[in-house]
Amino acid sequence: MNAKTILVSKILKFQRKVLNFRVIAGLVNFLVYLLLIWLSSFMADSAIYFSEMARWFVLLLNGTITLVLFYLLVLLPLVKKITLSKGTDLTPATEMIGQMFPAIQDKIKNAYQLVTTSLSGSAAFRDLAVERFTQSLKTVDLNAKVKLKDALLPPVVILSVFLGSVFLITILNEPLLHSLKRVMNPTGNYTVIPPYTFQVEPGDVQLVAGTSAQIRARYTGPLPDKGFLYFRKKGEVEYKYKLMQESGNEWITEIENITSDLEYFVRIIPVRTADWSEYIISATYKILALIPPVINEVQIETTPPLYTGLTPQFMEANVGDFSAYPGTSVNISLRVNNPVVLAKMRFSDGEERNGEIRGEKINYSFNVKQNVRYQFELTSETGISNQNPIEYTVTVIDDQYPLVEITEPGIDVEVAADGALNLVIEANDDFGFSAMRLNYQVMGPLKETRDSTWHYIPMTVPPVGSKYFQQTYFWNFASLAVGFEDIVRYYVSVGDNDVVSGPKFGRSAMYFIRFPSVDQLFEEFSASQEEKIKDTEDLAAESEALKKELEEISREMKKEQKIDWERKRSLEAAIEKQQKMQEKLQEIEKDITEAINKLEKNNLFSPEILEKYKQLQDLFQEIATPELLAAMKDVQDALEKMNQKQAKEAVEKLKLDQERFKDNLERTLELFKKVQMEQEMDRLVKMAQDMEKEQNKLSEEIKKSSSDQAQSDDLKRQAKNQQERIDKLGQALSDMINSQMTREIPHVNDALENADEIRDQTAKEMGELTKQLGQQNRKDSAQKSSEISQQLKQIHHFLQSAQQNMQQREREKIMSAMNKISTDLLQLSQQQEQLIGETNELSSFSNRFPEVAGSQQENLENLSRVTRDIIELSQQTFFLKPGMNKSLGAAHGGMRRSLDELENRNKQTSANSQKQAMGGINESVMFMQQSMDEMANAQSALGFEQYLKQMQQLSNQQGQLNEESLNFFKGNQGSMSMEQQGQLKRMAGEQAAIRKSLEEMASGMQKRSDILGDLDHMAGEMEQVVKEMQGMQLDRKTIDRQQKILSRMLDAQKSVREKEYSKQRLAESGKTYQRKSPAPLADQEDARLKQLKRELIRALQEGYNPDYEKLIERYFRTLNENLSQ
Repeated sequence: MNAKTILVSKILKFQRKVLNFRVIAGLVNFLVYLLLIWLSSFMADSAIYFSEMARWFVLLLNGTITLVLFYLLVLLPLVKKITLSKGTDLTPATEMIGQMFPAIQDKIKNAYQLVTTSLSGSAAFRDLAVERFTQSLKTVDLNAKVKLKDALLPPVVILSVFLGSVFLITILNEPLLHSLKRVMNPTGNYTVIPPYTFQVEPGDVQLVAGTSAQIRARYTGPLPDKGFLYFRKKGEVEYKYKLMQESGNEWITEIENITSDLEYFVRIIPVRTADWSEYIISATYKILALIPPVINEVQIETTPPLYTGLTPQFMEANVGDFSAYPGTSVNISLRVNNPVVLAKMRFSDGEERNGEIRGEKINYSFNVKQNVRYQFELTSETGISNQNPIEYTVTVIDDQYPLVEITEPGIDVEVAADGALNLVIEANDDFGFSAMRLNYQVMGPLKETRDSTWHYIPMTVPPVGSKYFQQTYFWNFASLAVGFEDIVRYYVSVGDNDVVSGPKFGRSAMYFIRFPSVDQLFEEFSASQEEKIKDTEDLAAESEALKKELEEISREMKKEQKIDWERKRSLEAAIEKQQKMQEKLQEIEKDITEAINKLEKNNLFSPEILEKYKQLQDLFQEIATPELLAAMKDVQDALEKMNQKQAKEAVEKLKLDQERFKDNLERTLELFKKVQMEQEMDRLVKMAQDMEKEQNKLSEEIKKSSSDQAQSDDLKRQAKNQQERIDKLGQALSDMINSQMTREIPHVNDALENADEIRDQTAKEMGELTKQLGQQNRKDSAQKSSEISQQLKQIHHFLQSAQQNMQQREREKIMSAMNKISTDLLQLSQQQEQLIGETNELSSFSNRFPEVAGSQQENLENLSRVTRDIIELSQQTFFLKPGMNKSLGAAHGGMRRSLDELENRNKQTSANSQKQAMGGINESVMFMQQSMDEMANAQSALGFEQYLKQMQQLSNQQGQLNEESLNFFKGNQGSMSMEQQGQLKRMAGEQAAIRKSLEEMASGMQKRSDILGDLDHMAGEMEQVVKEMQGMQLDRKTIDRQQKILSRMLDAQKSVREKEYSKQRLAESGKTYQRKSPAPLADQEDARLKQLKRELIRALQEGYNPDYEKLIERYFRTLNENLSQ
């Protein structure tokens, strides 16, 4: 290779390396300049936010610079490199080499020119020069001094630019990116938003549909002016917005009643607005509206406890409050809007129950125990619970205590120690009964508890389902350990059929039964009658004084021409006095009625005495006649009208009626005294009879007694009581012996004195018996007691004899007077009939008119005499007919009219008046004959007493049989054994025996058709009972039939005693009356409370539905509580 080629090759190689480095360095430098130019522009835009024109300017400028730089730094070196070849002018390269190598500074350029330029001169010389120079370059490495760094910008600059750019791009990525877009596309809307931050609460959240959400946004950024919340529901395109309230650095608002899903964001409006103002917004968040469980329907079914007998009930739909009895089974069914995963029923007492979930239906069940509140807590599949659950209330309906009332007797009573008492019991309960019993306690005479134990007698419970019943119980005291002066307090308790909370027991009012001795009853009765006689005597004296006052007023009014104020006052005062007398008379009559009732109840006196007291009661009722009441009214009417003539006539009539009132009162008073005397005699007989019974009982106890001190003390106590009775009998005998009535009857007085003599001896021996009992000398005591029993029997005999003699003497005396009066009336009738004939024979001019008139006057006087005898007799007996007064009055009036007509010589009219007078006399004779017949039949009254005794015995037998039947019925509800069948046949035989005795008694009562009908009906009922028992049948109907038989037997006893006296029917063995003395036995319930109970029981029998029954019960219980308070 020649020197030229070598030289060119070296230069070309150098140039190539230079160009390579220039291309690389140009590219690097270009990038540095590019970063500096554009990042500076972008940062300037971020800082000052170029306008569109400025962005165009920057874009064009930066683009031009970029292109120029790219051309100069990258493209031009690259083109040079590509086009570099041997033919390329390498002169610049030689110059660069000369600069790098000062030793060959211009030599290389010159050599290169020698090679490439055609110069004049020697070619060889040029070649040699080139060759020598080339030879000098062999040791020089031209490429060694070509360095890349020489073409690059300083490394510090490059590194700083690149690192600074990375830092800025990293930190200001978004703003720079935004500016890049703005500068590169000047026409685009690339607003730069200043830095800001939002912290929005609650952000994305799940809420219960229907609730509200409070939105809070904490904001930092450009100074805010207003804040808005933008939101839209799912499916909506447009956003709604609402202004937010600023609070510090927070913006607050609330979205109310969110019912569906929605999305929202917060926007802040800065104080300084710009095109970026609308871009200060938060991220978009979502609110999911979760629909909570909702109860669409509530259905409740209640099933009351079985014992109530009530049917299940469905409550009205969606009504959760209900009332129920304890133990009620409750089923609740819910229908909800969406399926749930948890369904709790929470009670106010802390109890919880999980419901049975079946899709959208939920069932619960529980039993009612107490008043409680409850609510349902439901949780959906999304975990949302029902909001504000409704609280319902369960109200317990109290199963009320049963009401029980002893309606008969319903008051404290007095009963004989061996007697019986018929109790009528009424009870009412909500649903039924489980037990009933009669509770009693025996007490001493002064309410000292002799036996502190409360005893009870089980009673029949009505059938299941009975809410009301009335039951009669025959309480026989013969088997009860009670004696005279003892007291039994008792009440009835009833248990209901509540099997849930346990039976509740209601109890009746407590009543007392007193078992008075005969002498006590007599003393009380005698004291009461003495007081009434005194009251009647005072009333008679007042009536006499009023009679005189009316006579004086009548005389003065005949002189007066008109009624002045003073006369009016005197008449009003007289009428007022008469009214007060009538009121006192009514009080006396009422007390006598109570006395009669007590006589009936305790069977103290004979039927004759009882009948006389009833007749005495009738007399008291008839004293104040209707004519007297009418006359008083006429006087009052005349005084109101100030009519003198009418007042005179009314006063005259009042005077006559008042006189008749006085006469009736005096007659009643005399009869009252007479009946009292007979009653006192009857009292002695009864006292002796009862003392004989008590002594016989004491003798038996002495014989059976042991050496027990307590038993000995009891016998001694009984002996002292008997001693007191004997002393009281002595006092009563002394009073009777000294009475005027008995002194006038020798046989009566003798019998009384004999009885008194024996009584004195008996009293002494009774004192010896008491001492012997204290010494526990049983043998002598038993003998002495038997001797006293015989003496008391003798006393009883003498007193009975005295009573019979007195009654016989009285009958004979009254019958004699009746015969005489009847004879006188018959004789007077004959005389009047004869006088009628004489009057008819007179002519109008006869001179015998004065003679006939004299005969008529004589008959009138005789009639007046007989009338006085009748009035006197009426004060001794009840048997005179009330109609006799009217008949005698007609006879008197006819005779007076006849006298007037005879004076006027009116023969025919006079004869007619005489006939009327004779008719009145004949009617009086008929009344007197009827009175005599009744008087004669009154001797058979002792037959009624025998009937009463027999009926009482049969009643006791029937009562005992009823109790045995009831016990048999309770213990034998299934099939009967042979022994039980035999027992039933025996009871059938006893019932048949009672029936036979009843039929025999009925045969002796043929004249008493009213009683006979009752007896025949009872016999028929008994026959039916016998047939049922013989057929091995004893059920509830048989028990009820036997109870009705006993009630009718007790009624029959009443019927006989009452005779013709009509009274209200009471089915009991002894009527019960409230005692006035001695002091009340017990504090009783207020009458109003008792009346309320009866009204409640009646109301509940009317068949109202259960809801009304509860209201009725609540109403009456409230009244009861108010009255109690």
